[in-house]
Amino acid sequence: MTASAEEAYPELLDLVPTIEAIQNTLLVVGGGYNVPAVSLMPLARSWCLYEIAHTPPGALRVHVGWSPWRLVEQQRVKFGIDCLDVAKAQSFDPKDKRMIDVRVIDSFGTFERANEQIRAAVLHGYFVAVANAYQQAPARTVPASALDENAGGAGAADEERQQKELREGILRVHAAGHQPLFNKSIVALFVGDNQEDKATCKSIEAQPSWPSQSQPAAGAMASQDIHVHICHVVESTSAARLVSRIEASVVDQGLAQTVQVTAADGATREAVEAANFVVAVVTGPDEGCVPFFADERCMREVEWALEAHIPVQPVIHTVNESNIGALLSLNNNTKPNITEKLAGVQWLALEDHDPEYWAVGITKLGSQLGRAMRNGGY
Repeated sequence: MTASAEEAYPELLDLVPTIEAIQNTLLVVGGGYNVPAVSLMPLARSWCLYEIAHTPPGALRVHVGWSPWRLVEQQRVKFGIDCLDVAKAQSFDPKDKRMIDVRVIDSFGTFERANEQIRAAVLHGYFVAVANAYQQAPARTVPASALDENAGGAGAADEERQQKELREGILRVHAAGHQPLFNKSIVALFVGDNQEDKATCKSIEAQPSWPSQSQPAAGAMASQDIHVHICHVVESTSAARLVSRIEASVVDQGLAQTVQVTAADGATREAVEAANFVVAVVTGPDEGCVPFFADERCMREVEWALEAHIPVQPVIHTVNESNIGALLSLNNNTKPNITEKLAGVQWLALEDHDPEYWAVGITKLGSQLGRAMRNGGY
């Protein structure tokens, strides 16, 4: 006869009743800043998921650490929540992993039932945290120098104070202030089936949008009529890193009035056609992801842009600067018109580890954007 989980692992006998009695489980995650995989580490650990699974409904709270609240990073957080899997979670001690897996099956029957309950609880808790942060957002602004780890000029005391403020609070309004990056689409991203969350989101969507907090710097390019769409392979970490920095730089320098980024399930045709400049962040088959030219979402968005005569600017990391031909060949000949068109465009290589090189690249991007606007597209 097979022993039950409690008989095999008596230490579990007290854990679940304790969690149920306390009725207040706190999940602490990062804000997706720079390394989303590390930010969401608790969602890949067996003990954490086991405790979340046995938390009573409504008793899980989520605390989100410091975050710049950029859409592309929050999309990766949402993707991480959607992909959490008790069966794939790990623990330091293999014995603990076996013990937890047995107990999960005893409690839920299947891993997928446990996953569904955990995902719903985490999504609700994260939504509440994001909605609360958004509601408080207009009350706080942060100096631009506090965002730039390479910025100089601030005294040690000021820098320490700024860092303390950033870490203890939430960056609620992007420093440049032209268009806050923390917008309503981030709140809507985490709405699940919870009716209360849906009502809260609807209430937030009815609120007026935030006004700009400051004017673009003198000499900045006029941006009132420029709307940029950035498409990329959502699952690619290297693409997400570039997209995040491009989005921030475009806003910082006042190059566009709005910036939108491809969602996990792709953008709509209407969203792409609402832009008048598209940035295509091209990546290869890195990290096990499909390459840009084999990603149906990316190809669809680029095709829509070209059909609407919207300029498309291909962007790559400098490590791929000599591989443009190879990247173009990864389209499986499904969209030859797209590769032919982009093969004739000057590609832009960006280096995100060198601030000076990055600044030069963004200046070039601004020049391309300005030239495209003056020429009226393709």
